[in-house]
Amino acid sequence: MRIASWMIGVVIVAAAGVRAESANQVRWHGLADMPVGVFVAAASRTANTVVVTGGITQGGTASDLVQSLDLKSGMWTAALRLKHGRRAHAQVTLADGRILVVGGETGTRPGEFDATTSCELIDLSANRVDEVEPLGKPAKRPTAHLLSDGRVVVIAGKAASVFDPASCRWVKQISLHHSRKGHASVLLPGSDRVLIVGGMRSASMEVVDMRAGDSILLEASLPTRMDDMPVVALDTDRAIVLGGQDSQTGRTTDRTWIVDLAGLGEPAEPGRGSVTDGPRLGITGGVADHVAIRIGRWIVIAGGETEQGGRDRELATSRLLDCETMAVWSLPPMMVAHDDAVAVRVDQSALVIGGYRVGTPGLIGVWTGARAPIAVRQVERLELPTAAAGQDGSSR
Repeated sequence: MRIASWMIGVVIVAAAGVRAESANQVRWHGLADMPVGVFVAAASRTANTVVVTGGITQGGTASDLVQSLDLKSGMWTAALRLKHGRRAHAQVTLADGRILVVGGETGTRPGEFDATTSCELIDLSANRVDEVEPLGKPAKRPTAHLLSDGRVVVIAGKAASVFDPASCRWVKQISLHHSRKGHASVLLPGSDRVLIVGGMRSASMEVVDMRAGDSILLEASLPTRMDDMPVVALDTDRAIVLGGQDSQTGRTTDRTWIVDLAGLGEPAEPGRGSVTDGPRLGITGGVADHVAIRIGRWIVIAGGETEQGGRDRELATSRLLDCETMAVWSLPPMMVAHDDAVAVRVDQSALVIGGYRVGTPGLIGVWTGARAPIAVRQVERLELPTAAAGQDGSSR
């Protein structure tokens, strides 16, 4: 079965214009392990460094570590610490290279966490971490995006809150139609519009227009209440939702949905939008808590878990989706499973970092039982040949 998946992966990359001898580059390679394995962390890239903050450790507590991967040397350091250990938070690299860490859940006892309003700024050049003005309300599982003017919008609860890096203050708040937790969101290219999809107990979608200062609730919605899924922009008016977990039943799906916002806000159809079925991911039992990274015309989808009938299984599965043809192709599996991992794009590569996999029965840290999680330290890299994505990462 692995041989068949490998061959399919070769076929699609070759079709994109890569020489046959380059096809063997499309596989997962291990990089240096991170100092401390974590899952439900956050990550972003600044210059030649990938920075991972917080997450749940093997001991079951919220980490306060700032773990940095130097992309030139390939070495990790963990010299800085957050003021508060946190998990399920948001993180954005600012235009000046500083890193904003927002909300999430904090806790000093294993398995005991509370949503927080606290926010911090990491300045790697000054080797320091500072607290900044907190959010108005606790932000449980927020999402965040860097806007064209250098400010940051954070989606959490019933608000889209705007952070100004110049003053380190929260300067604006836009009310949402529905409360959001465990949702997905994406900043649409060429605009300051943010598409928000689903979340715990929600199938609805809305678009926050940062320039207009309001949010439009779409008439279209997902077929069921969905959470723990990524959404990736296809172009200025379209995005694709990839898999996810039914909030009511817990079942995961390998379905995808294409959201089309063409004409949204026009007098004739102010909030209609549309949702159509996209391609199946071909993952038996479906997938949630996975990562998705766009590289040119491709989306790399990796890791996560599948859950059916109350039983879950962590995944080392990976797929490649062609944004132009909507074809989905199998890639070789990763070296280990990565559930609740983080991922970043580095040039023509996708890096998948940390997460967890299931260990052997017995005591592992504070975890007991046959399905005790092991916090993963492994880092894996998949590089698409330059000809597949274009020299500058754009579609060809």
